[in-house]
Amino acid sequence: MRSLVKSALFVVGLLLPDVVLAEGAWVMWSEHPGISNRGFTVTASFTSEADCVAELERYEDGQLKSKNKSLVVVRAARTRIDILKRVSETTPQFALDSSFLCLPATVDPRQPRLR
Repeated sequence: MRSLVKSALFVVGLLLPDVVLAEGAWVMWSEHPGISNRGFTVTASFTSEADCVAELERYEDGQLKSKNKSLVVVRAARTRIDILKRVSETTPQFALDSSFLCLPATVDPRQPRLR
């Protein structure tokens, strides 16, 4: 009987991470090509997509309320914002300054896509 309980606990321990991920762990990734060429790095983790998107909205609101007029916030998708920076004061050209992206914890944007 005792070995049956141990076996059951072992199986539950193996399955538990999949259950947690299935419930919706999400990660906010950021990329700052103007500052570093390291690619995407983890900014924060969340228990749900809604929490991650809410944090993205706080980032977006903060940038929109910023007095820095050389930055423009672009909502690229519900789960992504891009911050563009004016290249110079005399031209209307912009370059990518930062990106913030919410993805499920099982997805890593640094990995190449399989075809």
